[in-house]
Parts: sequence; structure tokens; C-alpha cells
Amino acid sequence: MDRVASAFPGGERLVEQILQVSREGLSDSIHDGFVFTLAAVVFAVIAAILMKNIRLGEQGAAPVANPGSGQDRLVTGITLEYLARRIEGANGDAPDLISAVSNLVPDADGSERE
Repeated sequence: MDRVASAFPGGERLVEQILQVSREGLSDSIHDGFVFTLAAVVFAVIAAILMKNIRLGEQGAAPVANPGSGQDRLVTGITLEYLARRIEGANGDAPDLISAVSNLVPDADGSERE
């Protein structure tokens, strides 16, 4: 670019002006980005300070039923894994199995395919 600019009278000065304007434009746009980010962060901090603190602990929590012994949970988990593998391996050819398993879900509103 310098070689092309030196071929014209005042070309070097023109190249310097173009570079200066480019640098200023880049600097201004980066500055605007930082100012916008600063404003967003300040807004987020103010919103976090003004937000009501809600405790998510044990207030109004429903009592959890005792899940049973460890062996019962293990047997249940193994049984569910076995049923899942049987259903996946059947590729839809076991509608009775799918129907029976879908009836095990309490308060299910969906279909057997969900």
C-alpha cells in the first residue's frame, strides 16, 4: 500500500489519514461496546440487589415418603433397567409390554408413546 501511495503526490499522507480514521473508528466502536456492557452489568447488579430474597429451603416442603431399604431400591432399579432394555429391543413389536409399563406410572396423562 505504501508503494502505491508513494506513486501519487500526497499519497503517503492520504494513507496515514485512512489508517488514522480506521483506528479511531475501531477504537470508538470497541469503546461503545464496553460502555454498553458496563451499563448492562450495572443494571444486573441493581436488579439483583433489589430482588426479593426467597428461601428455597424447607418452607412448605411436602414430607417425602421413606423410599424403603437399599435392597428394595436396587431391585426396583434393576427391574426398570430390564424393562427399558426389553422395550428398546422390541422396536415397537411389544405393545402389551409397553401398555403394562405405561400403567405403572402414577398420574400419567400422556399416551403410551411418551
